[in-house]
Amino acid sequence: MSTFYKNKIAEIAEKYEGEVEPVFLPRLTPIIPPKPEYAEILKRFNVKAAILEYYQLEDGVEDWHRYLDYDGALLLSAVMPDQMLCNPSTFKNFLETAEKGFDAVIGWDMPVEVDLPPEECWNNLVKCLEYTVELASKLNVPVIPLSKGANREQAEAYINALSKLGFKTIALHASEYAQNFFKEGLARKLLETHWRLIDKYAEQGLIIGVLNPKIFAHLKRLDKPKFSYAGLSWLIHGMKGYAYARYKTVDLREKSIVLSDTGEVLEYPGGEERIVEHNLEYVLNMVTGAGERRLQLYDIALEGKTVVVADLHAGTPESMLEELLSLLRDEYPDNIVFLGDTLDLQRGELLALEAVKLFGGLTWIPSKILAVKGDTDSNFAKVLNIMDQALTLQESWRRLPKPGKPTNYHILALYKFYRKALDTAAVYLPDGSTAYMLHGHQIGPSPDAIRREAKRIKRETRAEWVFTAHTHKPEINREEGIANPGCWTRNGENPGTYILIEKDGGIELLEEF
Repeated sequence: MSTFYKNKIAEIAEKYEGEVEPVFLPRLTPIIPPKPEYAEILKRFNVKAAILEYYQLEDGVEDWHRYLDYDGALLLSAVMPDQMLCNPSTFKNFLETAEKGFDAVIGWDMPVEVDLPPEECWNNLVKCLEYTVELASKLNVPVIPLSKGANREQAEAYINALSKLGFKTIALHASEYAQNFFKEGLARKLLETHWRLIDKYAEQGLIIGVLNPKIFAHLKRLDKPKFSYAGLSWLIHGMKGYAYARYKTVDLREKSIVLSDTGEVLEYPGGEERIVEHNLEYVLNMVTGAGERRLQLYDIALEGKTVVVADLHAGTPESMLEELLSLLRDEYPDNIVFLGDTLDLQRGELLALEAVKLFGGLTWIPSKILAVKGDTDSNFAKVLNIMDQALTLQESWRRLPKPGKPTNYHILALYKFYRKALDTAAVYLPDGSTAYMLHGHQIGPSPDAIRREAKRIKRETRAEWVFTAHTHKPEINREEGIANPGCWTRNGENPGTYILIEKDGGIELLEEF
């Protein structure tokens, strides 16, 4: 069977006598949505080529260069859902669209996948080559054919035919291979097979869908100057709050990135456009070998005013929860750091109601929160028990909760608070200095032991400050760079103290009473 189809592919290659116009692409040829604002991003970074996907285009645009206000090369991609590819009218419409200001086209595509019967794959390969030849015959712009094949035999027969037809640039739609790269050995094998065949038969390759830094890091050994790279992950990830750093994807809901040269902080939500730009710059530097921009990862970047509190021991009779909530309403900080022992899971008898009161109060203070775990609030199994208690305090599920009763919001807030709480935190302060924050119970049994370990941590991390709690004794030692916000329990040595970090980075120890 394979011999029959290989002969048909060879016949198509021998019959075509047209001249194939060469295409020369820069190292980065990203995919963009067909909107001027995305072309504007490319212009800011001097990206000289972009890909638009046919199935995303709207009718009514007669010149895509003019519509996007983009002077770089525009490529029209035939990668689209299978139902469109198999619709006879799609090819005709694609030909018409290609004449609307595009400098080249990528295609044709057809379903050729490992989970399809071999005969169907071979048959689609023949159709794909016929359509590709027709594109080259009818269009006045260059055609970049796609490498196709569900195994090495199919791929080599197809790419060899493309080479004989005179195509100098060949593209690989690698998105599906990349998505399964770390899960399936077959996906990795097929991706590398196509990659090596393009290297063998083509003067230039366009690899689509491998701009995720983690994937690219594994494929970098196959890279050569002849390859150009395309993809949309830089934009999709950026809009969802994922930023690129150190050949991985950083979730900005959990971490902060600080650009070392400018001190700029990448944040999500609210900074999506800047994250997208950062990702584009990152992949541009990645594929050109320009090197990664200097940056630092932190658990949180504190911009604006920050209140640091510790040892609330909510749920116990001595807890000063009401007083703390009053302070937070008065200060109305941009950030709140809870430095451990927020809830007392060991002695607290009123935990469910106190948790509702705490998170209900925080609802009215739209602060960014960093939670650090202490010794009394490190038992997550107990947190789940508290959540169960809170749920049983609700009215029947057929009725809305009455005022003062816990709602699902409070319970979810409790879960998220402890699910995301850290043992230690690396923190970027507003003045550009850094702090290392931990509760302190894990580094020493006594105030003196905690102080000694805090000094050691400061030397090892090179942080300007180390914040600890646990001792209930408030302190700021500027010479040693050690701080403790004190406690919010009535039986403490000096209850109601907190640390205020001002917008300019100033650090002060304050008393509420």
